[in-house]
Amino acid sequence: MNATLAVAGAVLAEAALSFLGLGVKQPDPSWGNMLSAAQSLRVLTYEWWLWIPPGVAIVAMVLAVYLVGDGLSGLLNPRPHQPLRDLTLTGWRRPRRPSRRPGSPSPAPDTTPETTPAPTPREDDPRV
Repeated sequence: MNATLAVAGAVLAEAALSFLGLGVKQPDPSWGNMLSAAQSLRVLTYEWWLWIPPGVAIVAMVLAVYLVGDGLSGLLNPRPHQPLRDLTLTGWRRPRRPSRRPGSPSPAPDTTPETTPAPTPREDDPRV
């Protein structure tokens, strides 16, 4: 997993340095050089095919390398990945119900009288 993050970081670093003019020099093709050449407003507005494909290629490459690394990590890691358990905070968990152990006193019975109204007879009931 760390190696794939390093590869993705290297791709981003090369593109950023080439964009700034510190990486691969201009005659050699680079995604950063392609983005650097498309900095004018005219190119951004009317010649979108000069800057959208290199930008999409950088994002797709970094995402693909990351997903391959995540898949290999899940395949080779013997511990199951449990993202939701990692995100739970101790303060946000539901309170646990008290456990009933053998020999513990039972909870006090509910002593409130039930006050249910008596059913009223219906007019069409033949028993009335």
